[in-house]
Parts: sequence; structure tokens; C-alpha cells
Amino acid sequence: MILKRLLIGTAIVCQIGLLAGCSEDVEASSGDIVLNVLESGKEVTDYYGKATLKMYSEDVETENLVIEEYVAKNGQRKVITTDLNNKKKAFAYNTGDELITFDESTQQAIKIDLSDEDLQTNHTQKEQLINILEGMKNSHTYKVVGEEKINGVNTYHLKATPKTSDSIIGTMEFWVDKKTWFMMKTVTTSGDMISEIVYEKVDTSPNFSDETFKVNLPEGIKAVPLDTEFNSQTGTISEAEKAVGKSILVFPENNVKVESVDWQEIGGEINRTEVNIMYASTEDATPYFLVSVFPTPKGDDMEIEKTQWVVRGHNAEYMEEIKAISWDEDGLRYNVMITNPDLTIEEVIKWTEDMEYQ
Repeated sequence: MILKRLLIGTAIVCQIGLLAGCSEDVEASSGDIVLNVLESGKEVTDYYGKATLKMYSEDVETENLVIEEYVAKNGQRKVITTDLNNKKKAFAYNTGDELITFDESTQQAIKIDLSDEDLQTNHTQKEQLINILEGMKNSHTYKVVGEEKINGVNTYHLKATPKTSDSIIGTMEFWVDKKTWFMMKTVTTSGDMISEIVYEKVDTSPNFSDETFKVNLPEGIKAVPLDTEFNSQTGTISEAEKAVGKSILVFPENNVKVESVDWQEIGGEINRTEVNIMYASTEDATPYFLVSVFPTPKGDDMEIEKTQWVVRGHNAEYMEEIKAISWDEDGLRYNVMITNPDLTIEEVIKWTEDMEYQ
């Protein structure tokens, strides 16, 4: 994980989604692009792209990657990422039914079932841009900086600036092809961390063969389901407490009830046991929010910073983009992500005052 505020639990997924394209024959203004859904000259449904991804922390380069993308009209995708620092590659195959990944560094392959419609990710470049900007419409302001050429392609330079200083996403800039809405360049700045993706080649009329999307894993390597990789288990609060090694605060059943409890043993750099508790309405079982709990992370820049938010007398950080609030208590980090659009963060904070141990 790159940003420490994104360390809120593997079960929390940020879904963001609407802005607009622009007709290549129209003089575009900030209002046109940001507020209206406009026609585009061509919707890119299949392409081959080659890009570089660089990341910086305090002006020091931390990542230098080359990314090759193969995207077919039928939804099949292949992405090959090469780390220029260690020359190792990572592969991702989206077959339509499964997402299979393989990392040369770890010699591990993982597969994720994509039969659930919520996991489908076959979005065009324009749809991706629309989703990103829609997801930030309440937390960022937009403007058109100007028009620039990126590797010979005429683009609009769009900029999204956070309204508050504690935004987890930070400032995002997009250089978007006027004709296709392909994101030729993207720069994200959050604090002293910067990531930059630049496409040096884009072919929107590729000639793919069946072999292009064939899943090729080294001999002896088998892809294991994601739940197996993380050793996922389901059970009761008491069983989850044994797994994490500490008592867990739970919401009383005044307004919500526990719908499900699961936990994962996550290895690697994260190396922790993480408990996920889904709460729903006591009246009609409507999902309300997801609580992710794990041992308080140690190390520099991992502590919860002092903000305007306080939960149960503890400093808290609120991430408006995903309606999630985090705080530390008795050696555990609690993250509450609201899934019900009718529920406010103020209501949830009020309910936390009644949390108690079993």
C-alpha cells in the first residue's frame, strides 16, 4: 500500500463513478467538460497500450515500471508489468470469468472469481474517467488547465483539486485524448507522494490472436483462489477475537445487527490478521456498514493524525471519498465504511459511543 490512509482493510473497496467526454468538433470549456455528458469522436473498446509508471516519495523515485495492456472487445484483458529496478514481471489475465495473476518475484499465482457482476471491470477509458471524476465530485473541484500534446496526441489537461487538506486522493491531473477520451497521462499528488503514468504508445486498431490472451503460468505453478491465499475463515465474534488475539468492540443491536463475520490471515509486508464485520438494519436486514478491525499498525507515518473528527474520545480520520472513518483503541484499528447512502457519518459516530465488548 502506498498511502498509509489506504491501509483500512482489504475488505474495503472504493467504488467511484461520472463526468464527460467532448465532441472533437466542439470548443470545450471547463463547464462543458466538467458538468455535461458530451459526445466523443470514438469510444475505445479494444487497444494495445504501453506506458511507464513512476512513483516518488519526497522527490526520490521509489517505483519505475513498464506496463503493457492488451484489451479486447469481448472483455478479455492481459496486463504485463515489468519492474525496471529488479527486472521481474507480473502478469494479470482477465478471462471474463476469472482474474488470474502471477508474480515472478513471489512465484505465486492467485485467481479471483468474476462471476459476481459487482466485480466486473470491463470499462472503456472514457467510462473509467467518468467513474473517477464522479466519485470525486463531492470532495474535489475541477477545471480545464489547457490543451497539450502528449506523445503526439492532442489532449485536454484536466485537474481535480481536493476541497480539504486531508483528502486521501489528493490532486489528480488527467491528459485526455480529445477524440477518444483515452487517458494519455495521469499524475496523482498526495502529500509528498507522486505517481505518474504516461502512455508512450496506444494502438486502437490492434490485431489480437487467441494466443494473446492465453493464460501462461510456469510449470508447476497453480493459481489458488484468493480466499485460500489469505486463509479466509467465517465464524462468530468470539472466534474472530481468538484469531486477532484481542477483544473487539461491537455495536449493540439497538439500530444494527451483525450480518456476517470473517477474518483473513494476510502475509507478506502487511502481515496481520484482519476481521471484517458486516452490520445491517435490525428491521429489514439492509446493509448499513462494514467494520474492519486489525492490530494497530506500527511504524513511521502509520498513526492516526489529529483532525476535526473524534470517535469515542480518540483521534479519527474520515475519508469522505469512501465514507470511511478510522480510529485506534486498545491496540486495534477500527475502520467503519458506510455502505448505506441514507446513513450519515454523524449518525455512525453517535452509535459508536454505545459500542462495547462482548
